Amino acid sequence: GIEMNRKVKRIGCSNIKDLVERDQIDIVDADTIVEFSTFIAKGNSYEASDGNHDDLVMNFVLFGWFVDCFVIDLWLILGGENDAKID
Repeated sequence: GIEMNRKVKRIGCSNIKDLVERDQIDIVDADTIVEFSTFIAKGNSYEASDGNHDDLVMNFVLFGWFVDCFVIDLWLILGGENDAKID
């Protein structure tokens, strides 16, 4: 399993933010959109605002971490070293 620590959460949040801002991922589920709208920075971390949940958002955060850790390696395994560089 993966421990959801500050580093994993920071990397995941940053990557999901980038993917959304660059229109590289579409979030279409209404419940997930509501959770994203209540997901806030608090101290050195991120969480749902008081009275809200972040269960759906945290799946995206974990995906964002996964992208950071594994996509380049997978790209190389699949022969990406011969293709154009990933942006």
